[in-house]
Amino acid sequence: ALAVIKGCGERGIDVDEIAPRISFFLNSHRDFFEEVAKFRAMRRLWARILREDIGAKDPRSWQMRFHCQTSGDAMTHQQPLVNIVRGTLHGLAAVLGGCQSLHINSADEGFAIPIEETAKLSLRTHQVILEESGVADTIDPLAGSYYVEWLTNKLEDEARKILGTIDSMGDWWDLKVREWVSRGIADSSYRFQQEVEKGDRVTIGVNKYVEEAKYPFPIWREDKDFISKQLKRLNRVKDQRDMKRWEQASNALRDACK
Repeated sequence: ALAVIKGCGERGIDVDEIAPRISFFLNSHRDFFEEVAKFRAMRRLWARILREDIGAKDPRSWQMRFHCQTSGDAMTHQQPLVNIVRGTLHGLAAVLGGCQSLHINSADEGFAIPIEETAKLSLRTHQVILEESGVADTIDPLAGSYYVEWLTNKLEDEARKILGTIDSMGDWWDLKVREWVSRGIADSSYRFQQEVEKGDRVTIGVNKYVEEAKYPFPIWREDKDFISKQLKRLNRVKDQRDMKRWEQASNALRDACK
């Protein structure tokens, strides 16, 4: 996002013209307080960078708007009903961290895309958090907690160090920067999985309290004719559309991007 703002500035676009239009897609994982602090640190860091480093004047530019989806890799095959609890905690952390919109993964997403029943249960989980629990009635309700504030400061400091490393390497458009970030994510994922497999990181039903559990819902199965139906539908749209208008719209979009 900062690279986009920089690039727009080089093209004469004011930061307060572009920054309020930027939003983020984030993930909420299993360490509850760390996730809350992560979102708080990101929001605070974004505001400080936009206001103090880049010089944005519009308060809307300082506001970090983000959608959050709960962790997909935390949804286990083993004892999958426990995933309902996991999704609830992940979603609660996102709300306490200040997300503007939320998607809680369904309990069966460790197997496949959700069926209607589990998707509806996920929706009801959203609604209980928002409309019954009261946690969304107050802005930043964990502000002032010693542990949350300490952890927020710690994560913000670490994030600044990472941004400093990226700045020293170039910017996001440099291949070496993207390779460095991708390698860091891959290494972190590998360490996480190693900890689970060794039992150092408890995962209920996987490496602790392991037992067989029946799953009460059917698992989604792909309709073998689905792909062919979709391809036929796509081809029908292509055949019937106004090619002249399509080309004009495509060219206009391309010119706008330039």
